[in-house]
Amino acid sequence: MNNNLLEYACINDMGAVMLGKNTVVDGYHHGREIGIFTHIHSDHTKYFINALHECIAIYVSRPTYDLLAALEANNTNVSLDTFFKGRHIYALDFETPILPNNDRKINSPKIYYDEITLFEAHHILGSSQVLAITSENKRVVYSGDFAHPKTKSIKCDVLVLDSTHGDPMFNAPVEPKSLENRLVQWVEHEIENGNPICIRAHAGRLQYVMSILSSKIASNIPFLTANENFRLIPVYQKYGMKIRDDVICTNQNKYKSEDILKGSFPFIEFKKTSESKSLPELDNKSAIFYLGGVNLGLHTTIKQSTSNPKHYIIEFGDHATYDGILDYVKKCSPQLVITDRYRSKWGNPLAERITKSLGIDAVSQP
Repeated sequence: MNNNLLEYACINDMGAVMLGKNTVVDGYHHGREIGIFTHIHSDHTKYFINALHECIAIYVSRPTYDLLAALEANNTNVSLDTFFKGRHIYALDFETPILPNNDRKINSPKIYYDEITLFEAHHILGSSQVLAITSENKRVVYSGDFAHPKTKSIKCDVLVLDSTHGDPMFNAPVEPKSLENRLVQWVEHEIENGNPICIRAHAGRLQYVMSILSSKIASNIPFLTANENFRLIPVYQKYGMKIRDDVICTNQNKYKSEDILKGSFPFIEFKKTSESKSLPELDNKSAIFYLGGVNLGLHTTIKQSTSNPKHYIIEFGDHATYDGILDYVKKCSPQLVITDRYRSKWGNPLAERITKSLGIDAVSQP
């Protein structure tokens, strides 16, 4: 193994990804002045506020900038357009390199900063890969959470790799249109039976499914969601996603939403996986759809529970399959791969398989 390459990338004990000489991604690290966040999911933005204090500049994609503003302004009356005004967080266009030394927002000419480029990762709206090029012209990439083959592979010397689906069990082929059609059919079936429905998914997938059902489900079926999910809707609409304008925010319209939740007619709740259960869920009246992030086993992406026929699981492929990960690594052609075991238990075995299958040096961190 070329240990010299390890000085260009690592993952610290809090999950922050160090790239090049002075860049830190999805976290913070003392002494690292340039911060980047790949997307809005909480396992990647847990230390966002710390990074705002530690870094002299933070860069994100334009959609992520808007989504972060919506989340951070969640409990304030500040408009989303002005929330980050005056702060040192800046939006970048994809595939547009920036050298922070030449950025007028940064006044440290004596320090050489890595050249930074963001590339789409196709995980959720705004999700990014990060390329850092050092003063020694070393190319260091962090994949972030990514879907493949939609995601472009970036030639590099060192690759820090998402390991979420880093096991062969995650190899079921994903056919998005087929899964979308099945989801709509099942939701329509539950509505016809008069059952309330709860859709549980991560941010991004939740709004995506709102868009699918907005065009397929009758407008007299109420859509409900909590404030944090609700505030993201205008951002998704801004970037072309067609979501109904009459979605009810349960925090802002408590009386109306409580009347709906207590009623006998069908409705659809949209919730993150971590949100508490509503009364219809607790009373086992709701048909529940778990979308993404679930290992179904048996190489399948869709499953209806045998123990509870009103429980459905669908994996839409927001992360690359195992074979997709290996194909992505092969096309990146790195000399060294560092797999992320902070966010996935598959980091170690994935590193071993990359070395064995591809003949590329790989280690797992932290």
